[in-house]
Amino acid sequence: MLRYADLPQARTARQDRTGDEWRCRFHVPIFLESAGDCGTTRPFLEAILLRLPADLRRASVTESTILEIRWLEGRLHG
Repeated sequence: MLRYADLPQARTARQDRTGDEWRCRFHVPIFLESAGDCGTTRPFLEAILLRLPADLRRASVTESTILEIRWLEGRLHG
């Protein structure tokens, strides 16, 4: 597997290759339903959120992130 920081670099380096499979990863904000022909993980996230118990949905994102970091720190530092 070859990795490139950006598509122009990959295209320049791989001009001699045809038929290879190319995979690209980039971020599409979850607040968008779509980005042209590109899909998003939004439907997946919405399905998960519907299954979360109500008490887990009450905390803000900031509060939840703090709790996760504290949990991790407790595991790392015993």
